[in-house]
Amino acid sequence: MTDMNLTARVRSYLTRQRAWLERETAIAERLLAEAATLPDLDDPLAAAQVSMTELEDLEREQRGLLAEWHDEDIPQEEREPIKAESAKIAELAANLSILRGRVAQAIAESQAAILVSEQSLRAGRGGLRRYRPGLDNTADHIDRNA
Repeated sequence: MTDMNLTARVRSYLTRQRAWLERETAIAERLLAEAATLPDLDDPLAAAQVSMTELEDLEREQRGLLAEWHDEDIPQEEREPIKAESAKIAELAANLSILRGRVAQAIAESQAAILVSEQSLRAGRGGLRRYRPGLDNTADHIDRNA
């Protein structure tokens, strides 16, 4: 006899997993759009930690449901919609993975640009300090009164 409860639980799980993937995709798209202007990475990093915790919870639930799914004798007509939804979810997960890679690359490029800018500012500040009038009589001192 078919365990309708298991099929309903799997459908519920797939719905939640799909919603999670769609939400994470929207977040990743927003981060990608804002990567060049992110003033502070603490918020995205905190969101990533929450996301990882949620993903671990989903994976743990999936392992349990999958074990039950393989043990049950579920008719093919009930399996087909689950397979179709699983295929859609696998595609969403693959797209999210690619998008997150692009976000990571964009953030790395943004951080590199910020580092170059900081180095340029430091070099400029050092030059200004060195040639400022009125300092000591060192070899690189410019005497504006001379």
